[in-house]
Amino acid sequence: MPRRLKIFVKVQCSAFTGGMCDYLIMIFLTELFGVYYPVSIAISCMLGAVVNFSIKQDMVVLF
Repeated sequence: MPRRLKIFVKVQCSAFTGGMCDYLIMIFLTELFGVYYPVSIAISCMLGAVVNFSIKQDMVVLF
């Protein structure tokens, strides 16, 4: 597999993982803890960004 394609796939996987964490945290906070949904969206957005950033930071070392 060409190097650029491998990097592209890794970045897309990290973006998907961050997005899924964002969505799952929002559902978890809203449905299980009863947090008002705009607040849970804000919290989950920040945590999803942290997950995405952390994964990409680890990947930068691997490139």
